[in-house]
Amino acid sequence: MYTPYKAKEKKKLCPRDGTPLIEMTKGGKPAYYYCPICHYTKTLTEEEKEAEIKISEEAEEEEEEKELKVTIFQIREDPVKVDALDPDYVSIVIDRENDYLWIWKGSESSQNDMYNAGVQATKLKSSEKMYKAMVRRVEQDKEPVEFLILEIPVRKAKEIKEKKEEEVKEEVEEKVAEEPVKEEEVKEEVKEKVAEEPVKEEEVKEEVKEEVAEKPVKEEPAKEKTDEEASEEQAKGEVEKKESKSNEDIEEVW
Repeated sequence: MYTPYKAKEKKKLCPRDGTPLIEMTKGGKPAYYYCPICHYTKTLTEEEKEAEIKISEEAEEEEEEKELKVTIFQIREDPVKVDALDPDYVSIVIDRENDYLWIWKGSESSQNDMYNAGVQATKLKSSEKMYKAMVRRVEQDKEPVEFLILEIPVRKAKEIKEKKEEEVKEEVEEKVAEEPVKEEEVKEEVKEKVAEEPVKEEEVKEEVKEEVAEKPVKEEPAKEKTDEEASEEQAKGEVEKKESKSNEDIEEVW
């Protein structure tokens, strides 16, 4: 792959003794040049500062490009960009240097995933502007030399397990963190209900009082006396009369 030639930038030299000047930074940005021999300093102008920042940014981008020889997309519902191959999935490896799109099938992935990867590879050719790229299919542990020289990391079962455990742990921690909030909400609801209860009780009492006031007291009908009760009462009356008469006779004698 053709890379344009870039002329090397000349090092800044000390005007006194010719020693290469050291670029000193302030707040993460270039501020001035310093000579370690004679302690000469030169403050950078705004234009020089901007130029130095641009050069440092370009250098960082070049280093990143060197480190990332390929781009890996893991095939799921939508392709997900990852930094390593996973045996549980099919992945598409974009090799720009050699103009290849590798469809890599993990040992634990399904044939259906492989079909989906073919559809996604066609879309990626367009989105990544690699119209002339060749699509090649490979399986785990059966990769050709052209693929192996890319030195793409493959996650081991242990690493995958640890990653899943971490994800589960994070989910649990998030749920636990949410619990106190829910508990406080429940407490507030209980307080509101308790505060409402006395009001309801007073309302019920008032309703009962109103109902009692509205309803007249009903008099119980007099019970009808039986013949036996009537005869007993008559006999008692006669006895009482006789007693009172005898008492009167005794008083007269005295």
